[in-house]
Amino acid sequence: MKKLFSYQIIKQSFKSVWIWWLISSVVISLNLFAFPSVPGIDHTNILSQFAIQGVSSGNGIIFITICAILFANVLITSEVDKGTLAITLSTPVTRLQILMSKALVFIGLLLSISLFVGICGTLSPLLYNIEFDFNKWWSIMALWFLYSFALGGITFAIGCWFNKSRFTIALASLILVGFFLLNMFAGIERFEFCKYLTLQTLFDVPSMIKGESVIWKMIALPVIAIPLYIIGTIKFLKKDLPL
Repeated sequence: MKKLFSYQIIKQSFKSVWIWWLISSVVISLNLFAFPSVPGIDHTNILSQFAIQGVSSGNGIIFITICAILFANVLITSEVDKGTLAITLSTPVTRLQILMSKALVFIGLLLSISLFVGICGTLSPLLYNIEFDFNKWWSIMALWFLYSFALGGITFAIGCWFNKSRFTIALASLILVGFFLLNMFAGIERFEFCKYLTLQTLFDVPSMIKGESVIWKMIALPVIAIPLYIIGTIKFLKKDLPL
């Protein structure tokens, strides 16, 4: 049985996006060191400020969304668009090996961003010497990774579907920006139904901070994502590639 992954493809794929991974990780993490220590403040409020400032709004959400779109385009669609994938296929590697190697890098980068930010988020309260619920922080980071994984499933499937970068970027951006808009409308009583149409509803950090159970939401995110990765893979293996 042939091996499923190609070390050369993994290495090449990582080299093509590592700078964007580094920029995103650093920018999101720097935000976690920017809040002041307020003596006497309840540690739950600190955690709430920290999570909102760090990952659930602002730089955290924006950059992980950009990463999901960028990684899918650079790793998959752009190589088809530029014709470099046809050259790669002339070597002793299969489409499945190429895509599995790129998927490994894709998911690994999303996971490593969550770990990087999580570690920085652990160090920051220690530097400020404040009381902090580290267990709950890492639970939030687990939820954030699952949310990133789900965003990645959408962009991965789109990246596998199209042969042109402009289509991948346009459709992925349209869908993900649409989630943000639907989440905004969901705050209006007459449009409350919109919360069922966006992934933002499943990324429920406030409920987690309050101690409410979000297990079903954490399960729902990979349940949504995994079929998208599978659909993208099947489409990529069957579609015609321009030479």
